[in-house]
Amino acid sequence: MRDKWVLITGATGGIGLATAIGLARKNARLAVVGRNAAAGSRAVEQLLANGAPEAEFWQADLSSQTEIRRLAADFRARHDHLDVLLNNAGGFFPERRESVDEIEMTLALNQIAPFLLTYLLRPLLTQSRPSRVVNVNSGAHRMAKPPFDHDPQWRNSYHPFRAYAQAKLINLLWSYELSRVLKDTGITVNALHPGVAYTELTKGLPTWMRLYIQTTKWRNTLERAAETSIYLASSDAVAAVSGLYFVNRKPAQSSRWTYDRILANNAMDLSRGLTGLLRGEQSIGAVTA
Repeated sequence: MRDKWVLITGATGGIGLATAIGLARKNARLAVVGRNAAAGSRAVEQLLANGAPEAEFWQADLSSQTEIRRLAADFRARHDHLDVLLNNAGGFFPERRESVDEIEMTLALNQIAPFLLTYLLRPLLTQSRPSRVVNVNSGAHRMAKPPFDHDPQWRNSYHPFRAYAQAKLINLLWSYELSRVLKDTGITVNALHPGVAYTELTKGLPTWMRLYIQTTKWRNTLERAAETSIYLASSDAVAAVSGLYFVNRKPAQSSRWTYDRILANNAMDLSRGLTGLLRGEQSIGAVTA
């Protein structure tokens, strides 16, 4: 990974930081995105101490499309190269909340943020080919069943687990569709399930579930949970692999719904509509303020 730039969202703690540290040990240059400046400074120190030749912290609240656009514009102004975009940030919310853009927060963080950031940074990924997009998903997507377009923002009968599962289903549908859109462009797109690990995200779970995650024999360490992200971001073995879902560094079958092209188009339309991207638009020029 020497001389390669990797941008990782949600990388000031948890699995994201463990992933960044693993890539630092491979001599990658790291740009870590998070909300907390103090945590960001600590993360940069750790990355430099673990071998990263360069490490930067980029402060942004990814639930805000304005901040995502600012992040992308500032990063493009400073850098002319991006080898890997690793969309790691996500969120789970016990009670329904809305972002500043009036989007249900689970959907905003788990799908709309990576969707918009990826499209805004696509010019850099194109300039840097071969390049990679890696989307951290979840096995929870298996609990979601379509249709998801009747009430995608859960304005009626909000349920945190169903909202999270649905957002991850939409994210995986988009990941597969994006890989098809980018076929033969030199940009690969893959998704992964990191496994069960105790992180900031799980602190929002009910007590019984937190205790289960903390005590189950299936629980991963943060380092183990980061392995598949590190593999997809760095391994030569997957340099030309695209459009797959990985578990434990191996391709795996996702739910049957994730292979439905009609649902994939619905996921793309939903994401475009909530970000101002026109259907079929190939450039970021369709993004509206």
